[in-house]
Amino acid sequence: MIITSIDTIMDKLGSRKGETKRTEYKYCIENLRKIDVSKSAEYKQKYQDFFVLSTRFCTQDFIDKYFDLLERIKYEKDLSFADVFAMVSAFSNRSEVSFASKLLHVIYPDRSPIWDSVVATNKQHFGMRKLYGIKDVNIIVNTYNDYCKRFAKYMKSDEGQNIIRAFDARFPNEKVSDIKKIDYVLWQDRTKNNQKDNTHDRTRASA
Repeated sequence: MIITSIDTIMDKLGSRKGETKRTEYKYCIENLRKIDVSKSAEYKQKYQDFFVLSTRFCTQDFIDKYFDLLERIKYEKDLSFADVFAMVSAFSNRSEVSFASKLLHVIYPDRSPIWDSVVATNKQHFGMRKLYGIKDVNIIVNTYNDYCKRFAKYMKSDEGQNIIRAFDARFPNEKVSDIKKIDYVLWQDRTKNNQKDNTHDRTRASA
């Protein structure tokens, strides 16, 4: 699955730009339950910068309701993707698969991978069915759940374990989930022809 040198990817993650993005992500995870994220301008800005939650893709009303929802459910112990997707869909006029998965990931970073067009649907990686524009909720939920299973299997594979070890060796004090370590690396591992996202799934500059 990996076509780029791990050392090359680690150099990108360790660059000034990479460090900035990693800092944004850690802030979002570490401060989720320390502050009211619906009212904190700093939290919302870092989250929006990292996850590309902007008015380029969404209305301001959607963004406001998104953070209100995150604040409301951040202490829930057993939310499913179906639960979160339904909640996000209640105030969106389109299928927000990626943004729903990001919200779920921030709450459960050690068990919920992020859905996007670079890692999830790119044939270079998991090659999952593209869900943008799909209206059948069962297809969306089942596809995401299948993605979680494939991601978990990949994490246990030799290559997945090599990624985790390489990340830990380069960033020994970085307290992030193994899911995120792999996501960081796979998101950076792209051919030039696959660098442009087709949708708003996620266009993070260096996440």
